[in-house]
Amino acid sequence: FQVRPIGDGYAISVIDRKKLPESAFPFQPGDEIIAVDGKPVKDVIAKNLELLPRSNAIADRATAARMLTVLRGDLGHPMPTEPTRS
Repeated sequence: FQVRPIGDGYAISVIDRKKLPESAFPFQPGDEIIAVDGKPVKDVIAKNLELLPRSNAIADRATAARMLTVLRGDLGHPMPTEPTRS
């Protein structure tokens, strides 16, 4: 799924139902993201912004939002050490 900035918040913009069926991911495009791994989304976005080379505020927010659903070790994200699927 993808996330984008909406006003002062962040919302789901796209869900690939072939990869995330509704039975496993019962959210819809337009649903607001309020937390990620128990942390307020604005705190996670602020951390993501620290990892980015700065461009402009609109582009930076969009990139930081996209990073909510992607882990990148080269940007300092903690990477899984165990298999994530069984």
